Amino acid sequence: AHKGNAAQFFANNRPIIAFGDDFNDIPLFQVATKSFALFGASDELQKLAIKTIDQSQIAKIVREEVLSCSK
Repeated sequence: AHKGNAAQFFANNRPIIAFGDDFNDIPLFQVATKSFALFGASDELQKLAIKTIDQSQIAKIVREEVLSCSK
């Protein structure tokens, strides 16, 4: 099992927002609705991400995404 399988199992047709920095996050990014690579992440992961961010931005992005889903 990998992170992608777990995300699909728990998502149940809900959006998945993923944050990651290493190769083990690739399966998760492949099933995520939106994915954000952290600075220093592998090149392959950054190519799958919609944006590369600093770790300090995670909470802000989560708040924005939760608010946009509740509208």
